[in-house]
Amino acid sequence: MKKLIDYLVLPNVVSAFEASYLARLNRIGFVFFALHLPLFVGLAYFNDTGPLAAAVLTAFVLAGPLLALKVLANPRSVSLVYGFTAMIMGGLLVHFGQGPVQIEMHFYFFALLAMLAVFGNPLAIVVAAVTVALHHLLRKLGATASDGGEAVIDSGFSQSTHARHFLSDRVEFFRERFDCMFGHA
Repeated sequence: MKKLIDYLVLPNVVSAFEASYLARLNRIGFVFFALHLPLFVGLAYFNDTGPLAAAVLTAFVLAGPLLALKVLANPRSVSLVYGFTAMIMGGLLVHFGQGPVQIEMHFYFFALLAMLAVFGNPLAIVVAAVTVALHHLLRKLGATASDGGEAVIDSGFSQSTHARHFLSDRVEFFRERFDCMFGHA
């Protein structure tokens, strides 16, 4: 277990280059998330899924990364908040984008997971994957509470298996990129 934790958790030392890189990237990341607000409102308007709700919920979600950007001293910690935020934004997109291409909107999650690689922090990917896995598990719990819970067990096993495969494939890739980018071994 220690070996896994050592693999996922980056060294405590943040180089000057990494700090500068992440400070710039964290600002760009926030602008990226902020641009979701008008897009989601427009999408909700054209899909008749509640533009006011889209504005309120997206603004509420934006409060997390804004607070992280302003308050958190460690720039790596901001990437963890961005991992969570990315998956919540994906959920909002799927909700407000209901219609004939709703299934395709799920690919947004994969694009965001790939974009999280630029932070070079494996835990950002873990936070994102756990966010989605917990969301699906909680939805399944709510949907199957009345049927005795048998589907909940299947869902939990399925979600944990999916998350394990997903993480094992991606975390190693991202950790190798971090080591190359920032010189940690």
